[in-house]
Amino acid sequence: ALGASGGSVSLAGRSIAQVGGGTPGAPLVASAGEGGAHIAITIEARTSGEPYTDDDRRALEPAVAAVAHALAQ
Repeated sequence: ALGASGGSVSLAGRSIAQVGGGTPGAPLVASAGEGGAHIAITIEARTSGEPYTDDDRRALEPAVAAVAHALAQ
């Protein structure tokens, strides 16, 4: 939906999934949680070269926070 060239997920500082990437440009990054429930999601640059917007970031952050919250349970 975002037209990303790839992305990655890390849990507690360890990479657990990665796909694609390598397209130059600023990624969209969101993280939440603490300790073993700390999750970070990086959405690599769009293949179109268009930058991510604040709306894109605001859409991603609650999803990441929900995953961190679920992991902490």
